[in-house]
Amino acid sequence: MNHTFTNLVRKMSSAFGLKAFSLLAVFVFSGLMAHAQYCTVSHTVTGCPTYYMYIGGIEVINNGNTLFSKANDGCNQTSVPNYTLMSSSPSFTLNGGSSYTMKIGSGTTYNTHIGVWVDITGDGDFDDAGEWVSQGWKDMPANSTSTYNFTLSCSNIKTGPTRMRVRTDYEGSAAFTQSSACTNVNYGETEDYTIALATSGSLKAGFFVVDTAFVKTPVQLVNSNQTGYLYHGWDIGDDGKIDYTTTNATHKFNSPGSYCIRLFSQNCLGRDSVVHCLTIVKPTQPPVADFISDRNEVEIYNTFQLTDLSTNGAIYWDWFLYQESDSAGTRIDGDDYPDLRGGDETVNQNPEVFTAKGIPGFPDRGKWSVGLTASNDVGASVTLIKHDYIEVIKGCDVEMGPGTVTGIPGNVITCEAGTIKNKDNGSGNYSSPEANLDALIAPCGAQTITFTFDQWVVQSNVNLKIYDGQNANGTPLHTKAGFSSTNPPTQPLVSKSGALYLLWNSSGTATDKGFIAHWTSSVGSQDPPKASFSVSDTLYNAVYSTFTNTSQNAGGEVFYNWEIDGTSLSNSKDMEQIFLSNATYNVCLTVETCAGKD
Repeated sequence: MNHTFTNLVRKMSSAFGLKAFSLLAVFVFSGLMAHAQYCTVSHTVTGCPTYYMYIGGIEVINNGNTLFSKANDGCNQTSVPNYTLMSSSPSFTLNGGSSYTMKIGSGTTYNTHIGVWVDITGDGDFDDAGEWVSQGWKDMPANSTSTYNFTLSCSNIKTGPTRMRVRTDYEGSAAFTQSSACTNVNYGETEDYTIALATSGSLKAGFFVVDTAFVKTPVQLVNSNQTGYLYHGWDIGDDGKIDYTTTNATHKFNSPGSYCIRLFSQNCLGRDSVVHCLTIVKPTQPPVADFISDRNEVEIYNTFQLTDLSTNGAIYWDWFLYQESDSAGTRIDGDDYPDLRGGDETVNQNPEVFTAKGIPGFPDRGKWSVGLTASNDVGASVTLIKHDYIEVIKGCDVEMGPGTVTGIPGNVITCEAGTIKNKDNGSGNYSSPEANLDALIAPCGAQTITFTFDQWVVQSNVNLKIYDGQNANGTPLHTKAGFSSTNPPTQPLVSKSGALYLLWNSSGTATDKGFIAHWTSSVGSQDPPKASFSVSDTLYNAVYSTFTNTSQNAGGEVFYNWEIDGTSLSNSKDMEQIFLSNATYNVCLTVETCAGKD
């Protein structure tokens, strides 16, 4: 039976100082048939959860700005048809004539075809010219993120909401074509996204540039039109030669004088140009060194960013760090860390410094003074030292503890960085026998977690499994049946869901040094989650219906609760439910993370 949305209510309460929201959707079931606008598709083999040929994380980028990002969510469905409507309202907007980059993550086991279609004409299909945007894309290697580019056509665009379809299939199957948007295939999965299309409303070239700059220093040329254009061409010197074709540009002038820059811009309406001029001067004195750091306290295994604020056109930077108690013995400079010295403004001007425990050339725990000498063609600055400027503090140092195979452990590790080891038997070796010792690393707002082994010395009685996710239902990051004495870890592991789960088992009484590892996190938005879900356009009595979770900002450790008419039915990410009679049902999804509830 089909359903219609008859009401949408957002309820808000307050508990423990946090705002709590619930998304409430009301469905009415009737005896009328309804047909989806877009063609239905199916993957005829339950190949997603069996062979892990899923669509992982997706990121859509325009001119370096992320328009849309979906964390690696593994298989959205566990059975045929392996199809999911990911959003029922526009997730992002594409502009006609603009170029885009898509980063798409693949499953862990097999190489896959990748297909992407956009209904540009808004006619409910993907058959028109320009709608198969992935034409010519290469296949995706397993367990990786592939980067692709496409330009949205100017022709026949219908502005407003439309549909984007993303599909995967086994590399050994027939390659995708334009008509594959609506064909049934064997493996992989299909995700549909509601997006919006827009077109340029005007044509006017423009950019921002400083009036005066020093020789040999980078001059930033910032385009006024970041989206909606097919082409940009930068003519440095206005001599008829195009020097750059990027949206923005950076240029160095090696001689003093007056220079004019012309920008050509083209969109679906035509082509325009504009000219700005600036003056380039030589410095008359050495730089005056100055700098700041993005943080003055950093957990070990994390990084801090130094930013140069020197005046008078610095073109060479010599950074160093040391601890006051032993300025010579602890000194770290360009000899140890090449980013700290040189004339490359992309690396040496604002270096990012990684901290580590016991590794020469990297700041360890304690307070560190930071110094900078900046130079230009006139000479070197007076060295500026900021004493005890950065403090590297101890992160989490934890042992694995008891838990369950698939449940979320009570002692979730929320540190952004730290070290972890196996449970110690008191003598420095791992404890054995131990069944299902687990740990969940889930820093608040984490986008990725990088997990690196520093030691792996085990006997044949050990098995360690590591998953990208909150529990053992996540995507396996270990190889074979788990890490062991004959299958040791060989490279860093990266969780893209914002949570990383470890499961340790040891049998018998044999023991050894075990493992030690450290992790770092890339932390993004810590905004509260925004609950949402989608469901098929047609529902039938006595047939299971899938409610697909499309919530945003739901990374790391996430708790879900599905209710129908006030009765809690499921704590899984998605929900399958069977309805036995025509009626009105209130379906409520609550999402909770470290940042709040919705």
